Amino acid sequence: MQNAPIQRLLTGATFHGFWNYESKREMVFALRTLRNAGGRWVRVDMGWAAIETSRGVDSSWALEKYDLAIDLANREDLKVLLVLQRTPSWANGSDDETLAPKDPGAFGDFVLRMCQRFAGRVSAIELWNEPNQPSFFTARSPGEEAREHAAMVEDAYRKLKDHGPQNGDSLVVLAGGTSEVDVEWWEQMYAFGVAEFTDVVAVNPYPEPADASIADDSGGRSRMQEIDDLIGLMGREGDADKSVWFTEVGWSTHKSASDSPDDRPSVDEKTQADRFEETVRIVEIDYPQVEMIFWYNLRDSGDVGSGIESGFGLLDRNLEQKAAMHRMRELFVGD
Repeated sequence: MQNAPIQRLLTGATFHGFWNYESKREMVFALRTLRNAGGRWVRVDMGWAAIETSRGVDSSWALEKYDLAIDLANREDLKVLLVLQRTPSWANGSDDETLAPKDPGAFGDFVLRMCQRFAGRVSAIELWNEPNQPSFFTARSPGEEAREHAAMVEDAYRKLKDHGPQNGDSLVVLAGGTSEVDVEWWEQMYAFGVAEFTDVVAVNPYPEPADASIADDSGGRSRMQEIDDLIGLMGREGDADKSVWFTEVGWSTHKSASDSPDDRPSVDEKTQADRFEETVRIVEIDYPQVEMIFWYNLRDSGDVGSGIESGFGLLDRNLEQKAAMHRMRELFVGD
């Protein structure tokens, strides 16, 4: 691999500060390690259902946990992208947290209140995670996910721009980043007016299969070719000046148990690091519109053998640095 440090591109990682750490000490260690490796942002996932237990009534216990996670990130000089998702039952009349709320304005009200609460501590807000993925978002009218998501995002965006933090505390606001690049989804979102209510176009360009390079086109179109298509769409929609963020990308070093139904392929630690470097260098050189890459995620979320979701971390469960974290430091710090 080349040795020149990255100059333009920014990077960070998903930080599950609400649930993936047993102590403040663990959180501080993980965040400081990321910062020392050149990370400048963390992406913190917030569950609407966990916070707003009934309309206008918030869980003080849950908010205190988010206060701690966000404040610790700030103290380590990391900017925070807060992603809001998961509908409470009072808002959708269901125990299914993926189901859209009956009133899109209920989500907008929650977003505004959270952004007012965290003014000056959060730099960007993402309005849902992977709304094109049924495991994260389903429409009240089947097949209308883009329309219903667009209505929620537009309401929240307008409330934030009119009544949210202003001037030095104003936020970058993102419509929900898509699972994969999904140009078809973004075509629908542009038809519903997304150019007017997102500041950034966000995608999660995981490879397929899960151990491949995102530049690998041996099985068809590569994720980088799909980014070309997305940027072309943005240009046709008069949105070429907007940045693209990779709000998640990563490779897992998990080892599925022999009896696990999850047989998606893993990579070893060196390959995980190599895949990250390849992605970063391609984006740095060839995709100036891509401003940010968030690695998923900062720390392994499970033990070896517990499936693909367990092994994406830059740190393992014992908070030991994996090869990808060392590679991040080489790329973004240069030593």
